[in-house]
Amino acid sequence: MKQIIPFIPIIAILVFAACEAPPIDYNTLTEEQKHQPEHALAGMDVREGLQLQLFASEPMISNPTNMDIDARGRVWMIEAQNYRNKHNPDNPYRETGDKILILEDTNGDGKADSKKVFYQGEDINAALGIAILGNKVIVSHSPEVIIFTDLDGDDQPDSREILFANISGDQHDHAIHAFTFGPDGRLYFNMGNEGKQLTDKDGNPIKDRWGNLVNTQDGTFRQGLALRCEMDGSNVEVLGHNFRNPFELAVDSYGTLWQSDNDDDGNRGTRINYVMPYGNYGYTDEMTGAGWRTRRIGMHDSIPMRHWYLNDPGVVPNLLQTGSGSPTGILVYEGDLMPAVFHNQMIHCEPGHQVVRSYIAKPDGAGYTATVENIVKSKNKWFRPSDACVAPDGSIFVADWYDPGVGGHKMGDVERGRIYRIVPEGKEAYKAPAYNLSTPELAVQALQSPNLATRYLAWTALNEMGTKAESESALVTLYENGTPHLKARAFWLLAHQSKAYIQKALQAADANIQLAGLRAAQYLDEENLLDYIGNIEDKDAPQLRREAAIMLRHYNSIEAANLWANLALQYKGNDRWYLEALGIGSDLNAANCLQAWKTKVGDNWNTKANRDIIWRLRTPETIPMIAEILKDKDLDEQQIARFFRTLHFQPEVNKDQHLAALLVANHPEQKVMNAYTLSNLSPNYYKRSPQIVEKILPSIEGTPEWLDAVKSMKLTNQSPALVQMLLHDENKDMRFGAAQTLAATNEAGALQQLSAQLPYEEQEHFYQAIGQVGNDNAMAFLTTVMNDDATSPALRQLAASSLGNSWDGQHLLADLARNGKVEKVLQTAIGLKLINAWPPEIKEQGFRLLEAAKGKDGQELPPVKELAKLEGDALQGRYAFKTYCASCHQVNGEGIEFGPNLSEIGTKLAKRAIYEAIFYPSAGINFGYEGYLIKTKDGNTYAGYITSETETDLTLRMMGGVDQEIKTNNIASKEALEQSLMTANLPAAMSQEELVNLVEYLSELKTAEQLSLQ
Repeated sequence: MKQIIPFIPIIAILVFAACEAPPIDYNTLTEEQKHQPEHALAGMDVREGLQLQLFASEPMISNPTNMDIDARGRVWMIEAQNYRNKHNPDNPYRETGDKILILEDTNGDGKADSKKVFYQGEDINAALGIAILGNKVIVSHSPEVIIFTDLDGDDQPDSREILFANISGDQHDHAIHAFTFGPDGRLYFNMGNEGKQLTDKDGNPIKDRWGNLVNTQDGTFRQGLALRCEMDGSNVEVLGHNFRNPFELAVDSYGTLWQSDNDDDGNRGTRINYVMPYGNYGYTDEMTGAGWRTRRIGMHDSIPMRHWYLNDPGVVPNLLQTGSGSPTGILVYEGDLMPAVFHNQMIHCEPGHQVVRSYIAKPDGAGYTATVENIVKSKNKWFRPSDACVAPDGSIFVADWYDPGVGGHKMGDVERGRIYRIVPEGKEAYKAPAYNLSTPELAVQALQSPNLATRYLAWTALNEMGTKAESESALVTLYENGTPHLKARAFWLLAHQSKAYIQKALQAADANIQLAGLRAAQYLDEENLLDYIGNIEDKDAPQLRREAAIMLRHYNSIEAANLWANLALQYKGNDRWYLEALGIGSDLNAANCLQAWKTKVGDNWNTKANRDIIWRLRTPETIPMIAEILKDKDLDEQQIARFFRTLHFQPEVNKDQHLAALLVANHPEQKVMNAYTLSNLSPNYYKRSPQIVEKILPSIEGTPEWLDAVKSMKLTNQSPALVQMLLHDENKDMRFGAAQTLAATNEAGALQQLSAQLPYEEQEHFYQAIGQVGNDNAMAFLTTVMNDDATSPALRQLAASSLGNSWDGQHLLADLARNGKVEKVLQTAIGLKLINAWPPEIKEQGFRLLEAAKGKDGQELPPVKELAKLEGDALQGRYAFKTYCASCHQVNGEGIEFGPNLSEIGTKLAKRAIYEAIFYPSAGINFGYEGYLIKTKDGNTYAGYITSETETDLTLRMMGGVDQEIKTNNIASKEALEQSLMTANLPAAMSQEELVNLVEYLSELKTAEQLSLQ
């Protein structure tokens, strides 16, 4: 998003030392100078009216992954020098383990001058979360959540307890993240898609308050989770699921939740979410768990949108999609020191783009809209803001991991790290306001702090005072006279004392206070919740009705269904947030909800708005209604796809009796109707009515459903049409689907006959396409071409390279190389293919073919640190990319989609980090690209990374972009590979000049926003 408010260079407004330093031109600094702490503020752009202070840096600290600020204004941070050391063997290992540090500014000048080590140990290596709650320190370190308690106030822990355990493998970045204290007195936290489960300290599985196991294995919940629990870890709730890797939850004083989420790297789909309770957020197929790349009806053309299944019923919309990135720490700013535009708004760290920014959200119907305001942005690619916190004085602190990369598995620098403080101009002094909790009035003053640790102390003190008259009086005064967010803080404590305040809040003029009231009713007076909902179901505020609908989710009764139907009647057909809230509320009571709603709408059920209700409801009773809707001749292709897609979310029942009539519906979009109908009819229908199927097939030729039908019935008479699709279809997925279907229905001889009929240039495309399939027919065909002296050398080389896309093909080629049977004309093609293989013995044969033990120019390469200083030729680097990298990576659509898309790698990684990724691929495996070796019961072996895994099917992406579908009941073993699937020792196959040019090219690949700032 374009910058709205002008930025000014930070140096122009800052005093870095005792006297004002002259401005420094960041562009005149050497690479070494740019990384020195005395130049940390150079290259920083800060929003007008704000300034940045360097609070702490190396050598005092290094590598902060997460931080918190206590009520005294001290900064607590995780210092993670041992971050994923098994992947970083070249980095020095701190045998005594990582540290929890306490940093303090004792003289108020805005710079830390005191450092204490609260705790050090290998049990917190690379911890990703810390929360300071009184004398308790909650540390999130996969696979455990640890609570340290300092009983005597000496800044040393006196006890260590486990809150949750068995969350994932050790140090996994996609597992447990930081905890935060909510206004209701509960803990909020999240974990990424490798968290998998929660158990107690003894390993006993934890169930949520409704009896569901808190895991992502049985299909109830999928992927990453947003959660809530009591302070002792009891009454766990899953508040949202199907995220990829959210880093933190931010909770405002009303109880509204926000977080960011990371996409599969390279797909420009990072996002900001309002966490609608109990919602599904669409990282995988909700019903099957299939990955977002899996083809489905009505999938979005845009990959960033497709990434989150946003066209599916049951997926909560995203607040914002923010493109590429690596989102981390987030908070809601509820202070008054910063400019008013940031009050009660999110502040967020984006290390992938070297920026700290705010999302200015406002209500929009039952949901929200938001705009982006940058606060701090750096020209230094090593600026990696990992977390942000609010200090007691209202200033914002930002932790900077400071590294050439953004984590994942790899760290490039163990020595550096910074913490910055953001304040308005002229507010350099730093002092935490004194607080006193001895009386209710003083505790209420502390409750108004913008700092969470202070609020926790005040909340706890006031809650312990209970229903004492003076305590209630002090809180009532704040409730009646405070600003809305302070009023909400007082309300939550009053609601704990008396349910009468819940009803009072529901009658407030402010919609946010009403929201807090309804949330308090669910928490503190659940037995009467339906009465509260009955009293507010007709209110105008759509956000309140949204919340009421959601809260009906766990009531399986006629009364709840009638309340739901009244809320559904107020849906006007233009608010997806409200529609999804209705869906969440009805999912566990769908049959009753549908019946109650039909009773109220009568014969008027088939309106535009009501069709949305039917689209979202999940009960077999909607199937005949959907079939009736599909007969509407005004429906366009997109609308038809939408209603067929919703059939996939209905219970497994035979739909033939309702759908078969659509094959003869005489619809203006009959081709589309036929295609989707055939794909939804049961296999038995094909057996009963082959004549109908054969009659319809020509009308749907060229659709994905046509491919499905041809493949399932092995219709070889459709092969000529498949060849034309393989060669000429504009959609690459359709071309690949045609190649798959062609190789599945034709043996090698038939494939050879089909290719022989093509012109030379089309034969080339044919071989490339068949080479991406990797089944037995494709391999036999390619082997024949490779060994055919009558075929041109170029096509033979192409066939050989394509053959190496499969596991068995790689072994075949390696055996030829080992036995000296690779013809000279094929050596380079096969050598380059084999060095991209995973097994070391196969790579070795590739390097032997290339005759490059120490580099093509025979010279030892300089260290990475020295290579990073060299300038290369980006144009020549593009040619190097096409030669060495395009068989596994794409840049702007060029290359094969196997490894991460590199189109914007220059935005995320500095040159040094790019070199390290090339030299040490196993140290920097991107999440989602971990390799697996899979052996099947029928004797096949496959290596690649998993793109989709459901209860019945697994899809493995192999070298060359081949997708191998494997039935889970045919898997004999599945072994995780510790080594990267990316080429090891790739520099050994390249000259130094080629390598430097390649990195120059990759470093210039940036987002449009980054390019516009240069």
